[in-house]
Amino acid sequence: MVKKYLPLLIILVLLVLFGLGIALATYLPDTFNTSNNINKDNIVNNDNDFTFKSRNAILSLDTDSTKVTYQVGDEITLQLKLDTKQWNIVGFDAIVNYPEELVEVSNITTTDTFENYPLAKAEAGVIKISGLKDIGDSVRGEYLLAEMTLKFLATGQADLAFDYIPFQTTESNVVENNSGEDMLGIVNNISFTIN
Repeated sequence: MVKKYLPLLIILVLLVLFGLGIALATYLPDTFNTSNNINKDNIVNNDNDFTFKSRNAILSLDTDSTKVTYQVGDEITLQLKLDTKQWNIVGFDAIVNYPEELVEVSNITTTDTFENYPLAKAEAGVIKISGLKDIGDSVRGEYLLAEMTLKFLATGQADLAFDYIPFQTTESNVVENNSGEDMLGIVNNISFTIN
């Protein structure tokens, strides 16, 4: 009896596997991207999902200084900024790597944008700042999150860069209120030339 239905059973199993493959390719397009770079133009953006295109919140490093080059001993104020775009944000983690042999970071001061800043420190070449809103509260718009003093210690190129990998939550991230998803899609790093 099994031999009689075996071809039918094989066809049924193949159809189920084929349907599962189509479903996965539709709902997880980045899983099937074999290139090392994410091609953002090929990822679908529906209103009901959080694809790469919709993850567009921005964390930025900025300064009011207009200087192109700096001298050893110069001090400036570095700003950490957030643009939430269309998202209601309840928290963030900013992790920034810097060359501690070229730059000293001190005097980290957070703003009142977030009620809680459980982490705001710089050590061993890493700046770590985290902010959380109170339960039931969120922010939407452009905000200054923190300011800190940079002192230039030696000549060279000082690159300050966010630790950021798309779709990861163990590095810099911006957390959306309703879904708890990371909406960070853009980071703006900063560099300084020290003579």
